[in-house]
Amino acid sequence: MRVPEVADRLRYLAIEHRLPELQDLAAHLGRRPAFRRGKVTSVSMTPALSEQIRRYAAEHEDASQAEIGRHFGVNPGRVSEAIHGKRS
Repeated sequence: MRVPEVADRLRYLAIEHRLPELQDLAAHLGRRPAFRRGKVTSVSMTPALSEQIRRYAAEHEDASQAEIGRHFGVNPGRVSEAIHGKRS
């Protein structure tokens, strides 16, 4: 279960059981807005790009995730997600 789902469930239970403390707890689970937004520099992850990353990683076993990310214009976290099947 992800954080937004937990927050929704807490809100539901707060209303259902008249527990305002749960409503307050749910309010603390949201993300704070970003203070500063930079321009988007990464390319969008697509199933095709994810497949290309997996293929490239298999062909270049010594390449780090940072190197693979630079090659494709994505951050190392996206490379990890693609390699481990979290991004299709």
